[in-house]
Amino acid sequence: AAELSPSHPWPHALAGFCRGVALASGWSADLFAERALALADADRALQLGSDDPSVLGYVAATLLITGGDIEQARRVIE
Repeated sequence: AAELSPSHPWPHALAGFCRGVALASGWSADLFAERALALADADRALQLGSDDPSVLGYVAATLLITGGDIEQARRVIE
């Protein structure tokens, strides 16, 4: 979906969250690479859709599940 609609925030937010779940579940062969991709997806989603509550929820969850910036997650939630 992100390839088909690269300017839409939702697929980036969801991809970041899914990568975060895979990372937290131990389903990733390369933890550092998967974490970087999850955080990049979250960052891209924020750039594109910082006013969409669903996007913000998934971005905050991604930040929390990957051990990202807790303060940023708090700001996103607020």
